[in-house]
Amino acid sequence: MIIPLPCRTLLLALVISVLGFQPLKAQQPASLSGTWYGELNLVVQKLRIGMKIASTPGGAFKGTLDSIDQSAFGIPLTLVTREEDKVRIKIESLGVVFKATLSADGQQLSGTFTQNGIPLPLKLRRVDRYPSLNRPQEPQPPFPYDQEEVVYRNELHDVTLAGTLSLPRTGHPLAAVLLITGSGSPGPATPVAPQAGAGDSHRSHRAHNGAARGMIRAGHE
Repeated sequence: MIIPLPCRTLLLALVISVLGFQPLKAQQPASLSGTWYGELNLVVQKLRIGMKIASTPGGAFKGTLDSIDQSAFGIPLTLVTREEDKVRIKIESLGVVFKATLSADGQQLSGTFTQNGIPLPLKLRRVDRYPSLNRPQEPQPPFPYDQEEVVYRNELHDVTLAGTLSLPRTGHPLAAVLLITGSGSPGPATPVAPQAGAGDSHRSHRAHNGAARGMIRAGHE
């Protein structure tokens, strides 16, 4: 049977209309798995923070936190939960909870990093690997000043102080600073990952910066 031209035109239009209104596939949510990187602003300094998150066969998440500037790597994430774009990460060993929102394109995690009750804003971005930045923990020689080991004896209280004296190379009188610290780290009030030797690193930086600026620095335990 030959279909008249007006009917054929109508039939063709109907087919095009049906094909053009095929149901759209549901958009897949952005993935949380991957490597994340950002900087935590502690006011006195910034700490580079990284997280590596992976999904498990059961649909849960696991991962680790890296405090790059503190050389603390592979700290286990105790719990990682996600409800749509809301993400909550808990690290019991550090007293940390990170509540964040995953961007629609899956490239950013923005939220609040709370450690021991102190909240700080933190934004992580997805990366292939952590950026390589030149931030050495210890000043490296040659230094623009001289150093010598000194010992002070207090006979009255039976106390001996021993330390390093940093002397700028100048021929005129200089201001002097004496650094005396006790146990623990004199670093940030909210350390992400306490580490052995962190106090030594902070003292070394202060002594180096002071001597390089023309101040006599004596650091003691």
